[in-house]
Amino acid sequence: MRSKTCTIDPFANADWQLLENLSMFKALSLALSLCAVFVLPVPAHANAPEPEVATLAEAVANALPSGWRVEDLEVVVQINDGDAIDPRWRLRFEAELELSATLYQADREASDSLRPFIVLIETQAAGATRQLYGTARAQFMGGQWEIDVALENPPDRVGRLRDLFEGPTVLAGSDEVDAVLARLDAAETLASEIEAERAARRIAREAELKSLMAAQEAAEAAVISAHDTGLERMTLRLEATEAEMETRQSQAMAELETALDAMQAAMAAEMAAAEAEMQALAERSVAAAQARADATAMAEEAEALAALAEAEAARAAALVALEEARAAALRTTAEARAASLAALRESLTSADPDDQRLVLHDALVSDEPLLVRDALAFILAQKPELALEYRKFGSEDVYSVQILTIQEFDAATGTLKGQRSWNNGGREFAGTLLDGRLNLSDRDCKMTFGIDDEGVLAGDMQCRNRHEAIIKLN
Repeated sequence: MRSKTCTIDPFANADWQLLENLSMFKALSLALSLCAVFVLPVPAHANAPEPEVATLAEAVANALPSGWRVEDLEVVVQINDGDAIDPRWRLRFEAELELSATLYQADREASDSLRPFIVLIETQAAGATRQLYGTARAQFMGGQWEIDVALENPPDRVGRLRDLFEGPTVLAGSDEVDAVLARLDAAETLASEIEAERAARRIAREAELKSLMAAQEAAEAAVISAHDTGLERMTLRLEATEAEMETRQSQAMAELETALDAMQAAMAAEMAAAEAEMQALAERSVAAAQARADATAMAEEAEALAALAEAEAARAAALVALEEARAAALRTTAEARAASLAALRESLTSADPDDQRLVLHDALVSDEPLLVRDALAFILAQKPELALEYRKFGSEDVYSVQILTIQEFDAATGTLKGQRSWNNGGREFAGTLLDGRLNLSDRDCKMTFGIDDEGVLAGDMQCRNRHEAIIKLN
């Protein structure tokens, strides 16, 4: 720590006059106290701290492959990107490296012939030196330097230490190779001897198996021969027994057939006599039954004719009454329809649009086809533009809206023409108004409309290039 020096001039300081009455000891104590007050702490290092070369060399050594050590390191240039409180140094360095142990590479071709041993070729002898270049970033944190090193020419492709190879290794051209070859030859000879012994054992086992199979086959042949001899004897005895049984059976069958023939002849004679008697009885019974049936049929026919005459008379009277009632109903219906049509036509000439709209709606939802037709004819004669709401089957959402413009309408024949249009096109259509239904068709589609319960034209559309759809005309 640095401190400023404090001095007291008893002749220059006006306050010194206050100490004239004090003792020399007290005056000196006060002066020392005042001097101590003005001692100021000063930083030990005015400049930012820097990483030591040894610390940098240790970080570089940690970044090197095994076997290399740093002999000398020189910082070429360094820049502090931070400040004295938070120093962050960027450094470029050059280092001299020395190899502490010999490096090797594997000879793949030689290793293939000495598996599992790996044949190594020396690539760099111990004590070799190398010049290393690189950069580093250093930051002081937690009382120590954190250093990241980037090597520009790392010695990582020169080779590896022998201990770092996986598996047993031998040096190319050394006595180790001869020893390994000798061990491999001995192992190969031992393997050949083991294989020969296995082959001999296999041949002996096969010969033993063949001998056992031959003995087994001989025993089986003897058993089969004895079995065949016994079977032949049993067959001869069975054939003799069958011949004797066949002779006895033939004799019994002959006797049985003779008895059966006699019984069949007697039964045939008895059956013929019984059939003749039954035939005679049947003929007499049929004649009697026919006579009874004829009498009954004649009586029933007379009764049926009388009942039929009565029924025809009643049916004629009922038909006359029905025709009279139907004629009266038709007259009443015709008069009511005529009155309704007259009222509709008279109301359609009314100057009040609301009255016309009410009459048209009542006519459209009525059960009279003529009223529906006249109402539709009146609407179509106005040549309106009708909005067609297009919905796909199974959906309540409006898929598109098209406009039907009525251009021509003949009220006498019910024929009409017009234009169907949409956003990007249109089609001319023709149609007819028949019995309260409107049928339209153009080049692509056919449309059929009828009046629903709400008095709205609704129906379906079927086109060549799309599915059927539910449509409404508003």
